[in-house]
Amino acid sequence: MLTNSLKAPFILLVEDDHNHIQLIKESLQEAQEEYQLVLATTLSEAQTILVRHSPNLIITDYRLSDGDGSTLVALVNGLCPVVMMTSEDNVQIAVQAMKIGVQDYVVKTLAVL
Repeated sequence: MLTNSLKAPFILLVEDDHNHIQLIKESLQEAQEEYQLVLATTLSEAQTILVRHSPNLIITDYRLSDGDGSTLVALVNGLCPVVMMTSEDNVQIAVQAMKIGVQDYVVKTLAVL
């Protein structure tokens, strides 16, 4: 459940599609545990947030308007788990994402979302 408590785990969501943002938020609302959720719609916003905060989890889109999620994974450098989402069902991108340290790679489809 979403909370403002600073003691709750901090999730950074990096997504530029407003429909996907809403669907992800709705999915997370079913969580039994408390969490904080901070949204960044660009890679630049995410980088700014990371200067001030250390998330417990990052959920990022692969393609962002100003770069891609791989840059974010390199910046975090294993300090927290990263789940990468994409609309591209591309095995090469998935393999590369896992090689750079992504914990999971999720293909966004209309059936799932």
